[in-house]
Amino acid sequence: MLNAAPDHSARLRIRVTGVVQGVGFRPFVYRLATTRRLCGWVLNDPDGVLLEVEGAAHVLSDFVAALQSELPPLARITSLQSEAVTPLLDDAESFAIRESKYSGSRLALMPIDSCMCDACLAEMRDPANRRYRYPFINCTNCGPRYSLIDAIPYDRANTTMRDFQMCATCEAEYNDPSNRRFHAQPNACPVCGPQLALHDADGRLAEGDEAMVATLEALGAGLTVAVKSVGGFHLVVDARNRAAVARLRERKRRPSKPFALMVSSVNAVREYASCSEDEARWLTSTGRPIVLLRKLDGGDLADNIAPRNPNLGFMLPSAPLHELLLGDPALPVLGQCPRRS
Repeated sequence: MLNAAPDHSARLRIRVTGVVQGVGFRPFVYRLATTRRLCGWVLNDPDGVLLEVEGAAHVLSDFVAALQSELPPLARITSLQSEAVTPLLDDAESFAIRESKYSGSRLALMPIDSCMCDACLAEMRDPANRRYRYPFINCTNCGPRYSLIDAIPYDRANTTMRDFQMCATCEAEYNDPSNRRFHAQPNACPVCGPQLALHDADGRLAEGDEAMVATLEALGAGLTVAVKSVGGFHLVVDARNRAAVARLRERKRRPSKPFALMVSSVNAVREYASCSEDEARWLTSTGRPIVLLRKLDGGDLADNIAPRNPNLGFMLPSAPLHELLLGDPALPVLGQCPRRS
């Protein structure tokens, strides 16, 4: 909490609806208020976000403008309503993130799952970082949201992360207003968070980074691996291995329907298909959609990935686990399909 300036001439109650939970909106409001030395509070409830803020009238106007123009990357406001309320001088010492309220009409929109941000990607690639090669890295700006949520309001207790108690270091990040993981509900690390494991039909084969090495070896040997990503399983093979693709088609009873391809970057896409700047923007957008592109002649892709089809469907990694899989130069492209089709 931050001490506020002595001028408290006005107070506003503000209701915000839209994609404002699970996107770092409360920490965003906290920073906007404390940097302007305003006081009050913010909380989640089933309708979205509710806040009260108090200070000089001209500062409040600036605060409301910034609230709409400086949004976190994943946030989207559909409605913002404000009303003047009586200033509370005895509540004018600080700004706080309050506990969520659980009564209301449940108008809050579910946030989508988001691909990894550049900051998390840099941490995952840094051998000196405590989340080096951690496949479940996330922060307030990225990571799973929709796939974790059981109920609104969006709090850790209402997600599948409730069974993972944050370690002391993650807890300190969560409570630090200057940290990128301030109030990041899925916050975790290799010490306290989910762990990677590889199983075969008989049980667990490997854990942690050994599981990643074994997975890459299995794919290199032409095997099919069911990779559990953020929203479900994908059946994955080396897209250059014709026999592996054929076995996947047989298992899926999918004799000719094209398989999607995943590669590490737009440059990698352009080794296999024509990709305009507009198409590249779609590929790199937050939701990491599959984008249909015109196939280039030649290349080392198996010819049964998309038989008799002039196009290929490409996507970029949507989760840290995908980034780790495609970080191995021996496996530049994955062919995949959903577990059910």
